[in-house]
Amino acid sequence: MPELFAGLPRTPTTFPVQYKGANVPQAWAAGSCFSLLQAIIGFQPDAPNGKLYIDPRLPDWIDELTLNDLRLGKNRLELHFWRVGAETRWQVSDGDPSLLEARNCATGPNLRLACV
Repeated sequence: MPELFAGLPRTPTTFPVQYKGANVPQAWAAGSCFSLLQAIIGFQPDAPNGKLYIDPRLPDWIDELTLNDLRLGKNRLELHFWRVGAETRWQVSDGDPSLLEARNCATGPNLRLACV
């Protein structure tokens, strides 16, 4: 994407130049899916205290989402999220439901990670 790196307009004949030694794909691109997932689910792990705080808001283009083999310390969870109108609902399909707690990311006490 030349327009991303140098502000060049995209045309059918322009393409980004591959640099020797560059990490392909770049780390920010490989990790962006996890940032998007954190923003959608609003999850905030607190493994030392055995809690996973969530504040899910599925966008209009995702009706359902299931997270398999999500680990919190030594615990494994399977979480299912779905939309009903504008509201996002969730349930623990597998694992200990007491590990999860719904909490508004913007107002939760002792926040260690920023929720988007």
